Amino acid sequence: MAKVLLFLMIGLLATEHYPCCVGQMSLATVAHAKTPPSRDPLRVVIPGEVKGQWKSVEISILDQEISSETTYTINIGETFQVPGSTLKLRVDTFLPAFIMKGSQMTSASNEPKNPAAYVVIEENGEDVFSGWLFSLFPDACAVKNPRYSFNLAGYNKIP
Repeated sequence: MAKVLLFLMIGLLATEHYPCCVGQMSLATVAHAKTPPSRDPLRVVIPGEVKGQWKSVEISILDQEISSETTYTINIGETFQVPGSTLKLRVDTFLPAFIMKGSQMTSASNEPKNPAAYVVIEENGEDVFSGWLFSLFPDACAVKNPRYSFNLAGYNKIP
C-alpha cells in the first residue's frame, strides 16, 4: 500500500494541477505562470468525524546554517514565529488521512494513515509558501528556503 501511495504522490507532483507546492516558485514566477483552465476550484473538505478532533501538529524546523533541528507544537489555526528569523508559519488545516477526490482534498477517516498539514509560511509580510506537509512523504512538497526546512513530525488529538 505504501508503494502505491508513493507512486500516486509522484504522479500528482508531476502535474501542474497538484495544489501543494505553490511556494516552491517565487511569487513573481507564480504571477506570470500560465494557469491551465480549471474545471472546478480545488477545495479542502473536513469531514465531520475529523472536524474538531485534532488540536495541534508538530513541525520540525531544521536550521541548516547551524545544523540544529527543533520540533515545535503549533495549534491548528495559529501562527508561530520561527525563532531567530523573519518567518512566520501558520497551520491552517490538518487531515489525518489525506486523499484527493476530484477537486476536493479531504480525509478518508480520522485515523492517521496519511497525515498532512496545510501550512502558510510568511516572510516580511509576504506568503512564500502555501501548501501541504506530509508526514509520510516529507520530500513531497519540501519548502524551498536557503536556511530552513520544515517537516510534519507529529500531530495531537484533542484530549
